[in-house]
Amino acid sequence: MDCPFYKSDYLGRVVYFTEIEGLTPSEVASLKVELRVAVSNMKRKHAQEATSGDPDWLYAISLKTEICEEFLARIDEITDVDAEAKLNHYHLLCLRQEISNAMGTKQAREMFDRSRKAAASHLRKESES
Repeated sequence: MDCPFYKSDYLGRVVYFTEIEGLTPSEVASLKVELRVAVSNMKRKHAQEATSGDPDWLYAISLKTEICEEFLARIDEITDVDAEAKLNHYHLLCLRQEISNAMGTKQAREMFDRSRKAAASHLRKESES
């Protein structure tokens, strides 16, 4: 099957499903708004034509709606992971500073080095299994 794509008027280009992660945050935001509007419009048109419309057209509009919804779901996955990663990053920085203040810089650095090595070991084990 071909890679799904969406022709974005906002971005002025075709965006393939596999390219979503490479978009800038502002491009993702624009694409998300555009996709939501497109889904809403297609669902409204589908509902209006459901009883009297051409079956091929109804199928095509349903397929387009489904593709747009898949794009939206992927965008949500990416942005949720990104927000969680940022929160974890800042949480770790704040925690590190508090531990450093409580224990002293040298002891805190040694503790973080040990825990980082342990985390790397866990990741290696996880990737091997």
